[in-house]
Amino acid sequence: MFYYASVKNNKDYSVLSGSQDDYVSDIVCDKDGNFVMVVNDNQIRVYDQELNKINETSIDNIYNFMGVDANGDVIISTSAEVGEGKCDLSFRKFDPASGKLDEGQNLGGIIASYDVGILTGTDGYDFYYSTDSCLYGYNYDSNKSTEVLTYSVAGINKSSTRYFEAVNSESFICRGFDANYVDNPELERIAKADPSEIADKTVLTMASMGCDDSSFSI
Repeated sequence: MFYYASVKNNKDYSVLSGSQDDYVSDIVCDKDGNFVMVVNDNQIRVYDQELNKINETSIDNIYNFMGVDANGDVIISTSAEVGEGKCDLSFRKFDPASGKLDEGQNLGGIIASYDVGILTGTDGYDFYYSTDSCLYGYNYDSNKSTEVLTYSVAGINKSSTRYFEAVNSESFICRGFDANYVDNPELERIAKADPSEIADKTVLTMASMGCDDSSFSI
């Protein structure tokens, strides 16, 4: 699900980037068509469709990424250092009208994948998020994560995937690099299948120690 902002006439969008010292970390459109931006990884700025600034809010923890959930709510992912090089991951709802972040939901020591970020949810999930090994469907109110895709099982080389989107909880579109790490312009659709329904298949059983996902690439 995507939300689009309509713009009347041509406008100078340089106002969104602020000063020359600013950089835009992420930008989304909320369900009302406002531009919600994270700037310099530490500020959230909201502009209406006429590019008037509505509000500006500071992010009090480590910023990870931002997205829009199935209900049109803006979700901010932050982390807080808890010592010994560990961080607790949280998802927090942001209200563009008031400029306030809620207390959020804490997921503990889960390490989320920055290159996928937050994908708008389908099939009863508010949104999807990723770790280096799996994609999860997430329900905000219950703070429940459900594994919907394991990259190694699906034959996805996570390190070479640079675009990922959910069609639904059993079908995904991705694009990445080829074997020579050159941009591959083709989109690939991955659909979950019941192994028992695949007639022409070969079952391989492997055992190893101290390996990573690349060991299982055939």
